[in-house]
Formats: sequence, structure tokens, C-alpha cells
Amino acid sequence: MIPLNLKLKNFMSYSDNESLDFTKFHVAAIVGENGNGKSSLWDAITWCIWGRARGLDAAGRGADDLIRIGADEMEVEFTFRIENTKYRILRKKKRNSSSILEFNIITNDETFKSLTQEKIIDTEKKIKNTIMLDYDTFIASSFMPQNKDGFFSEVEPTKRKEIFSEILGLDIYNKLQIKAREKRIEYEQKLVIIDEQLKMYSRDIEDKKDIIKRKEENEELSFKKQLILNELNKRLEVLLEKKKEMDEVILKIKEFYDRIERDKKIISEYKEMLLDIENKRKELKDILNNEDNIIKGFNNFMEIQNKLKNLDGKYIYFNELEKSKTEIQNKINSIKKEKEMELKNLISRYNEYLEELDKLNNHEIELKELIKKMPDFDNLENQFKQIDEKIIVLNTKLVENTTIISTYNKKIKELNENYNKILNTGAICPTCHTALNAEKKELLLNGFKEEEKDYKIQIFTKKKENEKLVREINMLKNNKDNINNLLLQKNEFLVRINTLKNKLSEREFKINKIKELRERIEKLNDIINTENYAINEKEELSLIQTEITKLNFSFENYKLVKLKYDKYKKYEKLMEQLNISKQTIVTYDKTCETYIKNIKIYEENLEKDKKTMEFLKKQSKDYDMLIEDINKLKIEIKNENKDFLNININLSTLTEKINNINTIEDKINLLKKDREKNAMERHYYEILEYSFGKKGIQALIIENAIPELEDIANNILSKLSDGKMYLNLITQKINKNGSVLETLNIEISDDVGTRKYELFSGGEAFRINFALRIALSKFLSKRAGVKLQTLIIDEGFGSQDKIGRQNIIDVLNLIKDEFELIVVISHLEDFKDSFPYIINITKDENGSHINCL
Repeated sequence: MIPLNLKLKNFMSYSDNESLDFTKFHVAAIVGENGNGKSSLWDAITWCIWGRARGLDAAGRGADDLIRIGADEMEVEFTFRIENTKYRILRKKKRNSSSILEFNIITNDETFKSLTQEKIIDTEKKIKNTIMLDYDTFIASSFMPQNKDGFFSEVEPTKRKEIFSEILGLDIYNKLQIKAREKRIEYEQKLVIIDEQLKMYSRDIEDKKDIIKRKEENEELSFKKQLILNELNKRLEVLLEKKKEMDEVILKIKEFYDRIERDKKIISEYKEMLLDIENKRKELKDILNNEDNIIKGFNNFMEIQNKLKNLDGKYIYFNELEKSKTEIQNKINSIKKEKEMELKNLISRYNEYLEELDKLNNHEIELKELIKKMPDFDNLENQFKQIDEKIIVLNTKLVENTTIISTYNKKIKELNENYNKILNTGAICPTCHTALNAEKKELLLNGFKEEEKDYKIQIFTKKKENEKLVREINMLKNNKDNINNLLLQKNEFLVRINTLKNKLSEREFKINKIKELRERIEKLNDIINTENYAINEKEELSLIQTEITKLNFSFENYKLVKLKYDKYKKYEKLMEQLNISKQTIVTYDKTCETYIKNIKIYEENLEKDKKTMEFLKKQSKDYDMLIEDINKLKIEIKNENKDFLNININLSTLTEKINNINTIEDKINLLKKDREKNAMERHYYEILEYSFGKKGIQALIIENAIPELEDIANNILSKLSDGKMYLNLITQKINKNGSVLETLNIEISDDVGTRKYELFSGGEAFRINFALRIALSKFLSKRAGVKLQTLIIDEGFGSQDKIGRQNIIDVLNLIKDEFELIVVISHLEDFKDSFPYIINITKDENGSHINCL
């Protein structure tokens, strides 16, 4: 879709008959102060096409707020081209009433062929199908709204992926997944019910083959089971009596076992303590054997420690002198820098005044040129008035011809009515009211034909004359517009002449200022070259240097003494350990003797207890076998009792089961067929549920789309950053627990390294936003099957410095051949010189106005 013309009437801040002709430019800037209505032009286009604009909800409610204050009706007419076909949309709206919407094709002869449907909703659908874009897709592709350049990149990574999914239109798969899940759950619930029924029926028929035989055998089995149970209970009584006798022996064995384990633990603890004491005694002996070396090292340590105390005082004073020396030297350097900075500022001001003087010379030349051009504008107002008079005359002639054509058409209609009457048999002459014979009838009909032919020739002549009149009127209106533009230019020239005269009055002041600055620069330059500054500080620095020399402190010698001190420091602790060891080793010897005696006593008791426990074990050696026999017999009795009980229960139910088996089998066959059908349906919907999910088709679409989006974005970002930046889109992230998180991180690589998008400044972030925004636009339009031919950028340069803005303008120039139309909206005045065509939006008491420069 390529805009051709926009006409507004009472839309927002615009008054009557404001229009914008898009055919006059390829790349243009719309400028004006904030609040003048620059962005409202695009609200007018979106409201005209889709019935939506800023401040309206998705259904277009609240449109009355778009009507200009003080007006009762608004109207927007938008003309555009798709390929070689022109279209026109007209939308009108009165307060507190519904809209009127018209949709037409513009034919080659500039007439309208209606595409309007009976209902507005059907007309809007027709428009959408023709344009192949809905409102959201247009905003996301062709239009970059105010403060929305970072709508994709500035959100959280997970939200960024959701936005990308919405841009790709993947929400349809979420809806399909929900429907598939609902169907899958529905069939699962059916399967659960069927399985429960099958389980219930299967339990009822599983004994079919044996049920009759079991009924006959159960009575005989019941009698036999009773005899077996009596015999088993007698055997159990004998075994339990024997167990009671052996339990008393087992209790005594446990007592001796606990005593043996306790003695073992005590012996082990004594041995561990004995080993620990012996290890400590060995350490003490090693220290005592090294007594001579420790005493010698300790004496050396004391000597070095005294020497270090003397050097520490000199070291502190030496550092204080060095610190004072550094401070004074820094002060001297600071004074020098102040002088150099003062000189630099004076030179800068001197150069600025020279540049301003050169500009004044250029202004003088410009003033002379403007004065020469002023006589060319003298006769423009008379020409403007003459053209208005000619247009009135031509319009009057046009109305006269139109009236004549209407009259001739009525005459032709009357002739045709009379012609049809006379054709009937027995027709009467319309003049004399007598019957007509064949000859008169034919003569009269031929006369009508000739008269009709004359009227049509005159109508054709008048229409040709009108076409010529319209062309002349349009040509005069164009001349009028050109003269009006020249009159505006005349006013601008007058303002510029006065401005230049005011500036030239400052020339003498600037010449005197240049002379004064030159003298100050020469004087300050002499002070710096001769180093005639910071005299007191230099004298103080010399005194400190003399004091440092007098101190005669060697930092290397100081470090060497400290190293020796650290080396012999350990002998201080070793001397302390030597004194303690002489006292402690005697105590350790006595403790070792006590531990050895106690170990011997516990080992003798341990041997006695072991022999007693072995005797008791021989008495109870068959206890485990007895317990095993008792348990086996109890299990056998329990099983026999259970069988006996089951036999009697089965006798009461077998007869009833036989009667129900045949009916239940028929039901099972029907349920199995139904289950197979439902299981197949559930399987199909499981596949669909996964396929429609975020890890299915959606993930494949995103993964396939990301490389193309990256390539487009990096191509633009490289141009914006002089090849210093490129981006990488990462769709998955590994969590600390090893799981995969679906995300959409943006990592930016530049000459510093690779960083997250969130770490970049406003200007850098805008370049990234701009590159991604254009890439998304191109990508989205390609997916929609529409070539991206129009690009609109609303207030997107405020965060950029001068170089950054120039880079973006350069990129726009590089990509302009990829678009039929590029429009930039900005309130920045310095943008005017960067675009070949300027649309200036102004605002006064009558509303907003469109001025093309």
C-alpha cells in the first residue's frame, strides 16, 4: 500500500480542507512543535482504513474524541495505490452516531467504481482483504509510533518471545492446542469410564471355566481342610512349649553379649588414648632433642627485632617526607595545567571570534544577494488577484454548460417517450392529435431521430468544452499555489534581511575582542615557556629533598631486615614450646603406665565372658530352627484357614455368577470396540496437542524465523554503528538445574566484547531498537505476503547525539530505494537540512495546518 493523498476535515486539531499530497516526495520529514498534530496525520490514516487510532480500543470505541473541539462532524479521505491500481476510502463520523464508510476503485478516467458493501463491517473486511494488512500488522511493520521503537527489545526476554510469537501470529496455535487438549481430556475420561467397566466385568467372569466344577468340589474340600487344621494346631502347641524353655537361655546369651561388646569398646578406647599419648610424647622428645638450635635461633631473633624497631622510626619519617614531596609536586603540576587550560580557553575563544567574523562577512554577501532579489516579488499580488478573477469566470461558464447539458438530456428523454408512443399501432400525432398513417409515422420518427442526434452532438461538444475548462481551472489553481508560495518566500526574505542587518552591527565589537585576546595569549604563553610560576612551591620542594638525603634511609636494607625478622620469628614460638615440653613429658609417662594396666584387666575379663557365652550357645543351637518351624507352621495354618473360609464363601456366590456370565460377556465385547475407537481418537489429539504447543510447530516456526530476522537486523545495525556492532538472538537458556528455559535474549557484540542488550546506553539502545524494528517490519510484511513499501518513523531520534542522528539519516538514504515512501516525524529543527522535502505542521487559533516546503 502506497499513500497518494490525504484529506482531513475537523479531525483532531485539523480544521477544514487540510490535505497532504504524498506523490510529491519519496523521502520527507514532517516537522513542527510538539502538540501541533504531526502524529495525528497517521491517526487519520489508520482511522480511515480500520476505524482505529491512538486512544481507541480494539473495536474503535471512543471515536467521538477524535472530532475537533467545536465541530459536530469529522471526515477523512485517503487515496492509495496497490501495484497499478488506485483506491479511495472515505470515512465520516458525526457525534453520537455511527460512521459512514465508502470504498472505491479509481478507474483510468479518474471515476469511482464502488466496492462498498451493505454493512460497514463487511466493507472493512473488504478493505482488509484488499490491503492484506490489519491494523496491528500495519503498526508492527510500516509504522514506528512515538516512544514505541523499543516495544520489542526493552521488555523481559520471556515477554520478548511472547511478543515475537504474537507478531508471527502463533496465538492461533495456542487456541488449537487448547481445543486439542480439551478433546484429548474428553476421550481420556471416556477411556477411564470404559476401563473401570471392563475391570468390573472381567472380575465377574474370570472363573467361568472352573466355577461349576468348584461348586461340586467345595463341600469335599471344606471337610478335608477341617481335618488338616486340627492336626496342625496340635503340632503348634508342642513347638510353642519347647520355645518357652529355650527363650530363657537366649536372654542369658544376650546379657553376656552386651558385656563382651562393652569390654571391647572400653579396651579400644584405652588403646586409642594410649596411642595418642605416645604420639604426643614423640613430638615432645623431638622438640627436646633440638634444644640447642632453638636457643640459638631465639637469640638471633631478639637481636634482629631490636634492629627492626630502630629502622621502623626512620621508615615512618621517610614516608612522611615522600608524601609531602608528592603533594607539592602535584600542586606545581596543577598550577601548570591551570595556566595551560587558561591558554587553551583563550585560544578557543580567539578562534570562535575569528569564525564569527568570517560568518559576518558571509552574511554581508548574503544580504546583498537578497536585496537584489526583492524587486522580483513586486507584481505577485496583482497576478494572484487576476488569476482569482479568471477562475470565477471559468467556473461560471462551467456551471452554464452543465445546465445546458442537463436541459438537453431532458429533451432527449421527451423525444424518446414520444418516439415509443408513435411506434404503437394507431398512434396519434402529438401536434394535431389526428391518427397517423404509415408514411407520416415514418416521417415523424425520422424527425425525432435527427433531433435527438443534434442534441447529443451539442451535449458532446459542451462536455468537451467543460473538460477544457476544468483543465484551465486546475492549471490556474496550480499557478495560484505557486504565487502563494513565492509570497511566503518574500516574507521569509524580509525577515532574513532584518536578521542579517542586526548581526552585522556586531562586527566592530568582535574585532576589538580579537585584538584583546591575542595580547592575553602572548603574555600567558611567555609565562608557561619560561616556567615562571609556582615559585614558593618549588623552593619548598628543594628543602624536602635535602631532608630526605640527610636522613640516609635505605628502603632495600629495611626490606632485608624485615625478611630476616620473618625468617627467625618462628623461634619465638619454638622457645615457648621447649619450656612447656620439659614439664609435660613427665605427666605423659605416668599416664601411659596407667592405661597399659587397665587394658590388661579388661582383656582378662573379656576372655572369661566369651567362654561362658559359647557354653550357652551350644545349649540354644537349635533355637533358630525351632523358630523357623513355628513360623512355617503358623503360615501353613493361616493359609489353610484362609482356604477354608474362601471355599465356604464361594459356595454362596458361584450359582449367581453362572447366571450373569453370558450377559456380562456381551457387554464386554461392546465396550472393547468402543474403547478401541476412543483410544485412537485420544492418540490423534495427543499428537495435535504437542504439535500445536510451544515446543512443537511454534518452536519450529520461531527457530526458522530467527536467522532471517538476525540477518536483516545485523545488516541495518552494521550501517548504524559503522560496522562496530552486531546482535545475536538466543531462544533457549540452560537453568542451574539443567532444565531448558524458553526465552529470547539479545546479545550485542562490539569492540568491547559481547554484552546483554540491557547494558547499553540510551543512544546505543536506540540504534539496536531501530535495527530490530526495521527488521521486524520487513520480516512481518514478508510473512503477510505484502511488500513493505511504506516506512513511517514517529519521534525516533530524540535519544541520539548528532553523529547518531546522522548515521540514521545515512541508513535511511541507503535503504530508501527499498521503499516507495519514507516519512520521518520529528520536532528537532536541525533535521530540516537533512531531507529533500519538508512538511511543516503549524498550529494557530484556527487549528493545525499542513505546509509543504
